[in-house]
Amino acid sequence: MVSHKLETVHFARLTAPHPLALERCPLTGFIKETQATAEVESWHALQHTPQGVHPASSRFLINWLTHHIRPPKPQNFP
Repeated sequence: MVSHKLETVHFARLTAPHPLALERCPLTGFIKETQATAEVESWHALQHTPQGVHPASSRFLINWLTHHIRPPKPQNFP
């Protein structure tokens, strides 16, 4: 299991296509923990297909992950 949110993004960026089976992938657990939508799950699943390189879904997945690790802005921050 991926233990840190930043580690999750690092994993997703450096190992696409993902080398493990989908059910053994650390990112699968993180996605389930965050109660992600089916769309996010499908973006991730595409990274485990035989072709493995899907630029659009990879970009969507990285954007989603980045949103989850970025700290929220303070209320009084412009």
